[in-house]
Amino acid sequence: MVKEYENNDTALAEALGKPYAFIYRLSDVYRGKTPQDFVPDKELMEAHFFDGKEEIRFINADGVLRAVKLYEEADEKYLERKYDIDGDRRKLVVRHILGTDDDGQYYVRTLRMSGMEGGV
Repeated sequence: MVKEYENNDTALAEALGKPYAFIYRLSDVYRGKTPQDFVPDKELMEAHFFDGKEEIRFINADGVLRAVKLYEEADEKYLERKYDIDGDRRKLVVRHILGTDDDGQYYVRTLRMSGMEGGV
């Protein structure tokens, strides 16, 4: 399920409580434990803060920062994939959330980061 935040400060307060972060800036990419001093700036392209149940995502869309929460639904069907980062030293765990079309066929509705393995 997706919820759009009306207030980025509320989203940021919740995001800083998540254990993991992927932050994409024009000048660098950060991946690891959530930095408690994170402040969105003009270099920010995307930021993902997540745990096993939800992800809070900040997206810079044409200079406007938007925040959304993607959270687990009770009957959610998903495929979980693990992607190597930093060579094979660490893995990013991503859930591919499934939906069904009018014919009952499954498709990937959205993706949600859900964890990291191998040290942070």
